Amino acid sequence: MAVVAHLCDRVAVMQSGIFLETVTKKQILEGTVTHPYTKVLMDGSRGYMPKTPIVAHQSPVEIAG
Repeated sequence: MAVVAHLCDRVAVMQSGIFLETVTKKQILEGTVTHPYTKVLMDGSRGYMPKTPIVAHQSPVEIAG
């Protein structure tokens, strides 16, 4: 969310193609969003650590055919 807050002044939150709420950078940084779905997204973005390391460069995949 820090990148979003850095790039955007406001963020529109959508679920299934429906706008739920528009939040400001201040709301993102302070975590004072109002819609429950937005809160879930905010909670899910904090402290994300992948279970397996992300590999920057992988070998090309050969496709038969």
